[in-house]
Amino acid sequence: DDHSKYLMDLSSYSIDALIRRRPLTPNSSFYRSNNDEDSEDAPQQSKLKRTLGLLDVIFYGVGCSVGAGIYSLVGIGAHLAGPSIAISFLLCGLACCFTSLAYAEFAARVPLAGSAYTFTYITFGELFGWLVGWNLTLGYAVSAAVVARSWSEYVVGFLGGIPLFQNNATFMLYISWLSKFPLEIIGPDYSCCPLSIFIIGLCTLILITGVKESTRFNTIMTLLNLSILAFVLLSGIGSGSIRAENLQPIFPEGISGMARGAG
Repeated sequence: DDHSKYLMDLSSYSIDALIRRRPLTPNSSFYRSNNDEDSEDAPQQSKLKRTLGLLDVIFYGVGCSVGAGIYSLVGIGAHLAGPSIAISFLLCGLACCFTSLAYAEFAARVPLAGSAYTFTYITFGELFGWLVGWNLTLGYAVSAAVVARSWSEYVVGFLGGIPLFQNNATFMLYISWLSKFPLEIIGPDYSCCPLSIFIIGLCTLILITGVKESTRFNTIMTLLNLSILAFVLLSGIGSGSIRAENLQPIFPEGISGMARGAG
């Protein structure tokens, strides 16, 4: 009957919509009606203004590889891998190189904005593109929360180590609330981190100011990160505090520990 035919047509349309793939050109029939290709309502190809140069893209890639997570997660990696954490870093760097080459090939074959979402949408279909897009969003959200929380702990630890503040118990209590504010309304075991919320809000404001402005901030932070890492490395070598006996055994948890440290 008509009802069954309607359900079959709806099911067929839904499946086709989920597996349809986006074409490479915005002017294709995907965006227009087959019967009215010259319709004024059909979206036209839009071009974004190019504001990023070669150095901006390079520093963006380096900033993604050597971000703030290197300060918050290196302790966990060292606990898993021990002295072999240095090899774990080499494995991570090798993985980043392969990822960069893969993204470079994707960008050359699919010259459209959208990163992994667009690549998956065009290659596998809308459903898989939707899943990848939300997976990226979730990954960025979780990473931002972890890094903001670690930043707040570092700031609280830094302020708490200043001798001028250590003699003031009230001020120390206020400092501790920056990373662990009690939420007694919900329960005695619940707390939040106001400083991490402020950090995420500040980074959001920087991002929405514009691509060029946020890229400049990223370049400055990347140079700062590289300078700090170089300072720590050169200080350890120059001070003679590196002892060979601390590197034994180099694989305390075996090869699996080194691999988990890289992950």
